[in-house]
Amino acid sequence: MSSQDKLVVTEDFNGMYFIAWLLDDDYGASIGELCSSSGILPAEPSIDHADEVSIADYENWFVTKIVAESKDVEFDRHERRFVWETKTAAFQVLRNVRARLRAWRQDIPLPDWAQQAIAHGWKMPKGWKP
Repeated sequence: MSSQDKLVVTEDFNGMYFIAWLLDDDYGASIGELCSSSGILPAEPSIDHADEVSIADYENWFVTKIVAESKDVEFDRHERRFVWETKTAAFQVLRNVRARLRAWRQDIPLPDWAQQAIAHGWKMPKGWKP
């Protein structure tokens, strides 16, 4: 996921609420799609901080892990996503997810190209993150 992608709470056709990635103004993966049909999270993936796809895959796994460990969450095995009965409960989990994801992103080292560019005088634009 890129810095422009974000997590949102949305309602499904059964009146349940779930968290999904919003990718370029369109819905992407629902949180839980990584899990098996019984709701079991796969093993933690390896991560290459220089590879945006690797970072995105890890972020999706990390968010899924946080959601899976949250209280009062159910796994919809047909849609393969985590759901809540109330919007309030889903938003409480989303706030926790965003805070933990923000903290994790701050610990990501700069890619080699950015470190070399900084060494040659490049200044990161305000708000830019690797």
